[in-house]
Amino acid sequence: MSKTIEETAACEEQAAGVSRRGFLTGGGILAGAAVMGGMLVGCAPSGKGELAETGEVAKAKGHVVHQQYICSGCRTCELTCVLSHEQLINPRLARNTVLTDVQQAYLTDVLYCQQCDDARCLAACPTGALHVDENTGARVIDQEVCVGCQTCLNACVFAPAASRIKYNPETNTCFKCDLCGGDPMCVKRCPLGASQLSWEEYTVVRPGIDDYVEKATEGALEGVTFTKEYTGPHAGKAMDEQDWALVAADGGVQVKGQVTSSDGADLRVKMHCDFKDASGNVLGSSEEHMWCMSIHEHLPLEFSFAIDDPSQIAEVVLVGDISYWVKGVDEEY
Repeated sequence: MSKTIEETAACEEQAAGVSRRGFLTGGGILAGAAVMGGMLVGCAPSGKGELAETGEVAKAKGHVVHQQYICSGCRTCELTCVLSHEQLINPRLARNTVLTDVQQAYLTDVLYCQQCDDARCLAACPTGALHVDENTGARVIDQEVCVGCQTCLNACVFAPAASRIKYNPETNTCFKCDLCGGDPMCVKRCPLGASQLSWEEYTVVRPGIDDYVEKATEGALEGVTFTKEYTGPHAGKAMDEQDWALVAADGGVQVKGQVTSSDGADLRVKMHCDFKDASGNVLGSSEEHMWCMSIHEHLPLEFSFAIDDPSQIAEVVLVGDISYWVKGVDEEY
């Protein structure tokens, strides 16, 4: 139900009566939060796409995603974010979080707000500082209204280990990715295209809820299990970024997938596929091929296998030997 002009004015007057300093002093944080929460229910800033009259929250049009196996770890996205928002060089104030795993080939991941459909942070904010941008649908925090209670930070679905919301003790406010009004600077400035804008319908991947989202391949045969047997001195440096699929083809089937190199030197990838039935019997193998892969290179692969009845195939074993490419010795084919 929409508020009358008198009710709206009362809400604004009550909100103005509790200053940021008063909120965090005197009666203490808990008392202030209780007062603000009680007074400001339904009094979020108007015109910012919060709750419709149906009670539903407008969905974001997209969010920034990070392709780990393209990233070189240069941290340009982090620097660009801070400079564009704060005009400072301070990684702690970046609206993304850069993590480098030294135990896994120094792969770098960048954490971005997922702009969740059912944003818990949005529902938890007691002041209405956290609202929905009417143009992009991004969940953003109004720095003039935020009182630094960190309720949103703790309510984030990724909290406590990796909350997508951060706190600035100098300004006593929380902050997060706001999609830069629909044209994220991190995406524009990434030299390798590792940070990308998913500007359409997307699936939120959240820990413990949907850890893995299977990608669909058109025409893929169902009920087939894929097993990977990668050997060789550098087997761990060939990463599978795209799901594997078995697709019916003229005279048999095709195995389709993709491998990405995470290493700085050229890798020699020798691969073939073994095909088994439901009892584990080997039906046959595809031809073996060899490729040379450089750092962060995406290698789309296809393996053909002739078989009259593709429904016999219950398991596909991806057999690969990964080592370094020796120039002048190895010949690519």
